[in-house]
Amino acid sequence: MPADEFRAAVRAAAVGSDHDIPRLSAALIRRYTDDLAAIGLLDVIGTK
Repeated sequence: MPADEFRAAVRAAAVGSDHDIPRLSAALIRRYTDDLAAIGLLDVIGTK
């Protein structure tokens, strides 16, 4: 599905408080990558 169609579908469904694709903060992405690296599912550059 093209991004424009996906965004239109999310907006039509009124997802989230701003009725748009939810944003992920840099801190949340970092937490996810740290967690995945900690359990061995991701090799993060500069951590080994």
